[in-house]
Amino acid sequence: MKNCSLWKIASLVFYNLAALIAPLLICRMRGQPYGELLPGAAPACFKAFIILITIEILGICFIKLRGRKRALPVELISLFTPALVCFFVLSYLSLSYQKPYDYLCYENAAASVLEGGNPYGSDKWVYLYPPFTAQLMAGLYHVVEFLPIGDNVAESGSTGWDAVFYLFQCGQFFAVVLMYFLCRMLLRFASMGERYSSILSGLVIICNFPLMLTLRNVQVNIWVLDLILFAVMFLARRPVLAGFALAIGAHIKLYPFALLLPWILKRRVTAIVSAVVAFAMIVYMQTGFGRHWTLWKQFAGQGSRLSDFPRGNSIYTGIQSAINVFAGPLGLSQSKIELTAGIMSVAVTVALLGWFLIRFIHRERNFRDFTGGGAGGKTSNTETFKMISHCIDALIFGLLASSSVGRHHYLLVVPAILWGFSSCCGDKKMRMAMVGFLILCVPRLYIFPLRYLPLAAILYMLYICPFDEICADRFEKV
Repeated sequence: MKNCSLWKIASLVFYNLAALIAPLLICRMRGQPYGELLPGAAPACFKAFIILITIEILGICFIKLRGRKRALPVELISLFTPALVCFFVLSYLSLSYQKPYDYLCYENAAASVLEGGNPYGSDKWVYLYPPFTAQLMAGLYHVVEFLPIGDNVAESGSTGWDAVFYLFQCGQFFAVVLMYFLCRMLLRFASMGERYSSILSGLVIICNFPLMLTLRNVQVNIWVLDLILFAVMFLARRPVLAGFALAIGAHIKLYPFALLLPWILKRRVTAIVSAVVAFAMIVYMQTGFGRHWTLWKQFAGQGSRLSDFPRGNSIYTGIQSAINVFAGPLGLSQSKIELTAGIMSVAVTVALLGWFLIRFIHRERNFRDFTGGGAGGKTSNTETFKMISHCIDALIFGLLASSSVGRHHYLLVVPAILWGFSSCCGDKKMRMAMVGFLILCVPRLYIFPLRYLPLAAILYMLYICPFDEICADRFEKV
């Protein structure tokens, strides 16, 4: 049975790799470009990728249903919900296939790495992240140039970066599919039934405005979320892998570092050592085995630029917008407004840290498990539940404390919404559903104070849901 499962996994991996590379080879043979022909129009290679993935999805559905006279509703839901998610994401990526500003910042940074320049030196293409993503894209460009698909560049009018963008978009699709299964795993771990966990995981992907922004702007938040979910759920069983996932996520964006706070408080030594060693090893390889630290020095030197790019959905900009309302009658200058907002933001950050510690202590003392425990026994299962709650709490407070939060960053709130919905008992579930709607479904509003409605919803979620219980009421355990 185990060998059969490994064979199935290997077959799926091989087919998806073939579906990724074959369209590029087909376009090379036919002399077709890798890039978009018109703004928003997917090129032939991505359309071929969609066809191959569609064949795979239909084949899996056929194999699962073959020989069954009557399939149970739960089987149909668990089968067709991920298929619907796949078709939805493929359609959206096809309709929005173009290089937006955020992706061009990544591409320009990667090109600077290839040329030995400074990826953080451009005032037009602002790259604020660790060098890992830029170096990864630069390495992918080398692979494209090395393979036979690079021969198509000159004759078709494409560039090697068009092939890299195609691979990046395909990677976004696989990241969303992985996000679906990780979300479903999180809900199943909280003793939610197969039917409801499949439906809810599908809903938080299809009805998710921050996710749509991430896909349209071709950002890396989905990969960060996947690595965070992996680190949180595998912390108890595979602490070394959890630490490695945190290290990779922190090299993409710094948000995963927030997980270290509960890990330290709970003395998860193996996971902490794994994260530190993995992070250091990646840095060691990035710097040419410790010989070239130029990129990291440039990254450290541009830290002051972060204050020049505050996002419109952070607590800092919310305070600044509120002060601006009274700035005219009070005669406050712009410098005084920024100073006051900065001081108040620091005070709020300290208060948030205190709130997190209070919730942590309360959860340690009063956690309740109404699901009956799991295979590892109620005590061990409850400890794992508490640790997941601590990690999700730390992630949310880290997001709130950041001065640079865009609406697309609220994608990282998805684990808290799912965990809160599954952990709340009684009428709190309806309120959590409303919170999820305000955070994920309400489009971007540019009117003060309505633009901060999702931020207020996150604070309200923390108020009504201390993550101190796991309640499986109203959900069947399948």
